[in-house]
Amino acid sequence: MTETTGSIINIVNTGQVITLTVKYIVDHHVYSFKEEAVLKPARQLLLFKSKRKVPVLGTLRVGQEVTVRGPLGKNFPVETVPTPENGNYGLKGKDLLFIAGGIGLAPLHSVINYCRANRSSYGTIDVVYGSRSKADLVDYQEILDVWCNEAGINVHLTIDNAQPDWDGHVGFVPNFVKELKPDTSKTVVMCGPPVMIKFTLGGLMELGFDRTHIYTTMELKMKCALGKCGRCNIGSKYVCKDGPVFRFDQLDALPDEY
Repeated sequence: MTETTGSIINIVNTGQVITLTVKYIVDHHVYSFKEEAVLKPARQLLLFKSKRKVPVLGTLRVGQEVTVRGPLGKNFPVETVPTPENGNYGLKGKDLLFIAGGIGLAPLHSVINYCRANRSSYGTIDVVYGSRSKADLVDYQEILDVWCNEAGINVHLTIDNAQPDWDGHVGFVPNFVKELKPDTSKTVVMCGPPVMIKFTLGGLMELGFDRTHIYTTMELKMKCALGKCGRCNIGSKYVCKDGPVFRFDQLDALPDEY
């Protein structure tokens, strides 16, 4: 794959996505960047991860050209200070609770590292992350070596089923969150499989979290990412144009299709 320092890569923000074209074949998936543009040189930003298995990427050869379209969609409001004037929309200055399942950590990875790099702009950071097995935990070694050893960051890991080389928590993410009983004043940022998001949202409501303090991303439903194909519409909203980042109260007005 050819490295690039194009302007598109340099302006991508946490939560936004891109689409790819290889040899005039459009890869109908969206990709989330693993790192924020301000944290790493552009040539290293091509460490994006898809939320689905994509054979096109697996067939690329060194030197092959890839057309990148984007950035697309709304980003996580990491630089927005919540105020009454903006409907208390934003993450800056808040205590944050990140909840991720499986490959859903990839889009949140950039948000977490952005908050780490701008530590004075945010309060405490808690990360709850789970996957099917230890081998499926994304960036597991970085989590252990860096995140777990950083002041002000609390990491809670879980896997679905017990295995011999795992001495941590065993269980599904929604139940684990309820067991942890996090402070309901925290602002939640969440990404993962739809079923995980559904039951975790229900658990957060049981714990007493405010709908305006929960942000999630819904890019699994996106296809063209331009609002043309209609595959991602939920009621009057298009995930690709109005999202993929939504606040929970924004979803209340939509049909229960997710």
